[in-house]
Amino acid sequence: CKEGVNVVVLSSIGHILEPISKLKSLPGNSRLQIADLQSEDNLKALLTSADVVFGDPPLISKYMQLMSRVKWIQGTYAGIEKLLDFMISSKLLTKDVRPPFRLTRVGGDVMGPHMGEFVIGSIIARERQFPRLITSQLNRKWDQYSNYRLLSQLTVGILGASGSLGSWIAKYCKMLGMRVKGLRLTPDPSNDGNVDEWYFAQSSSSSSSSSDLFLPSLFANLFA
Repeated sequence: CKEGVNVVVLSSIGHILEPISKLKSLPGNSRLQIADLQSEDNLKALLTSADVVFGDPPLISKYMQLMSRVKWIQGTYAGIEKLLDFMISSKLLTKDVRPPFRLTRVGGDVMGPHMGEFVIGSIIARERQFPRLITSQLNRKWDQYSNYRLLSQLTVGILGASGSLGSWIAKYCKMLGMRVKGLRLTPDPSNDGNVDEWYFAQSSSSSSSSSDLFLPSLFANLFA
């Protein structure tokens, strides 16, 4: 394209903004600009002329009405549910209507390590009773306890263990000595060595009932 492409970054995530800010230029006549979230004038000027937006889904939802010429929206993380909800409520996405732009999200190879660490952190917080200890600390109470399990004593069941995110979670759990059981829809002879035992959709009850922890796809709600 002789005119080039206007790429706008719409994010508040520091570890994403830092390397992008070091980019000097894009090929050809294309331009890369980082939106100033503190300036409505800057946001309006950049987003109304943006061909591509790389942004956080909540911010994309908030400012989508300004993106009059956008052709491609790329999310900065895997979850885009709120963005889809906004598109449905705004009638940009219905059974008969498709948005005039391509919408993509970050896949497992990027988000996998982030979610793997999140799950491990949540398991440790659960087993070592961190919420209880934080409450005791706030109440200036010395709280001794010995009723916990080592990670190497746990068996975890992972729903979708062969998926892009589930496979990373299986890898992190296996690295820390946990026994890993994986659940997938269909049999697959391939195995990367991080899953000790496979179950398939028909046998999901066996997998979950014999595991200390069962990690479904929406594992962010696990430890509520």
